[in-house]
Amino acid sequence: MGKKNKRSPRGGYNSDDEDSMGSEWSDASILSESSCASGGGIDVDDVIVQVGNLTEKNKGVRYRAIETIQYAFIKYVGMEELQSSAHTLVCNLARIVKKPKSDDEERVACCRLAACTIICLSPELLQNNVLSETLCEDLTPIIRDTSTPTCVTVAAIEAVGWAALLSPNSDDEHPANPKNVHALVKELLGKKNTAADILVQCVQTLGLLSQTNADFDGVQERLQTLLKHNNPDVVVAAATGVGLLSDDDDIEEAISIMEGLQKNPNKTNSKDSRKAQRMGIRTVLKCLENGEEPKHTIVVNGRKVELSGWWVVTAFESLKVLLTGHGLLPHIQQNPIVREMLQITQQLSSPRSSSALKKDRQKQQLQSAVEAKEKTLARGKQRRQFGALHTDGE
Repeated sequence: MGKKNKRSPRGGYNSDDEDSMGSEWSDASILSESSCASGGGIDVDDVIVQVGNLTEKNKGVRYRAIETIQYAFIKYVGMEELQSSAHTLVCNLARIVKKPKSDDEERVACCRLAACTIICLSPELLQNNVLSETLCEDLTPIIRDTSTPTCVTVAAIEAVGWAALLSPNSDDEHPANPKNVHALVKELLGKKNTAADILVQCVQTLGLLSQTNADFDGVQERLQTLLKHNNPDVVVAAATGVGLLSDDDDIEEAISIMEGLQKNPNKTNSKDSRKAQRMGIRTVLKCLENGEEPKHTIVVNGRKVELSGWWVVTAFESLKVLLTGHGLLPHIQQNPIVREMLQITQQLSSPRSSSALKKDRQKQQLQSAVEAKEKTLARGKQRRQFGALHTDGE
């Protein structure tokens, strides 16, 4: 079985208070031009050639092709030139994924590259739904096949989820129709002994599709059942899903279950796992109890951008995983699909000078050092006071 994807158990949500940056509520992402140079050294013609190389028998040639195309898509370079090759690319990727003899790692990479292709296409090209149909038709049987390795199933669910999200105008019989993909995910959630990684990805896909016309009847009950799962990643994903899909009728029961988990976590899990679960649930609970929506602050080239709302933050976390962290920067700056999803309207394409960014970082480091020193002094004062009281008592 291939390597399992490592996922952060936290939802990445933070509080409104900027002063809390760096605390357990804060998870601000720093995306700078220095860490993600826009398309340096990418030859678009070579990328187009690599699309054809995906059909080669030599595994090394295919790996180079996948890496080159993935790099171009992450950097969001040459997208106009690559539009004409998009359908061929998706077909070639699906062909590799459908071969059971293909390496698991290669199949996972192809699924994720197919999802990147959908996200990088122009809205006009997506309207014809041909790419989404091809992708979902080829990957759905692989998802349903119980012999498919877990890591491949997870990547395939991720790909069809993005295809369905970005093809909302397809008819009811279309494989990429959100209703059909939603039904597929619910089917997986309803099966016994489904792997934890698959459950996590299913819940995340349901979250993405919550903005579509899919039917979510019965989903809340299933999510509340998953809150009692013995895997902490599943529990945190289910808690986030409850927050995203909650309504007034179900919210009180969900809050009660989560409060119980905070007091009595599963003792069979490790100490670190229990801690991660408590932190993830605490974040969701705070939002639900206060009637608030989560917020996430990112810094793009020295400019703060605040993402607000259950769905927006969920989409951001999914994009960050798919586009490998810092690769999200060019998309936030240039990709209209990503900018619309994250509700970003401000222009971020003109980066601040490197000297200004360096000064900002130095200022932040100095401020953090001062705050840490103040906390240390305060704790020392409290200890001395406690020691004095203890001595007087004796």
